[in-house]
Amino acid sequence: MLFLPGFVALVGVVLYGAQPRLFPGEKSADFKVVQPAEAPVLMEYLQKYEKELGQDFLAYRNHCLRVLSFALYFLEKSPSEGARRNLEAALAYHDLALWSDLAASYLGPSAARARKDLAGSYSETDLNQIEDLIMNHHKILT
Repeated sequence: MLFLPGFVALVGVVLYGAQPRLFPGEKSADFKVVQPAEAPVLMEYLQKYEKELGQDFLAYRNHCLRVLSFALYFLEKSPSEGARRNLEAALAYHDLALWSDLAASYLGPSAARARKDLAGSYSETDLNQIEDLIMNHHKILT
């Protein structure tokens, strides 16, 4: 029974390492990896959950920074200060309930936690946008 998960993990590692060869493409001079110091809102909210994230803190932080880097790249323009603030806040919470609530179905609990934590600092419009970002971050829109 342990064979299958081990096999799947091995295949995943091999495929992850092979991505540059399997999916070659032009490198973009416009792509920039966001560093922690460049995402103060994200870092502020992540720090509050460092204990719950435990040994996964750095992995989750880096995941959030990668998502932010790609989001900013695909936006093709710099978002307004308010939109950037909302995006960073949403990213901090987007998968958080996996750890904070131990919920496999984590989108709703993550959005609820964000709304509760951010209620005093964000307008209702901003909270709705943050909630929408969290609830829809796996959807592909055309």
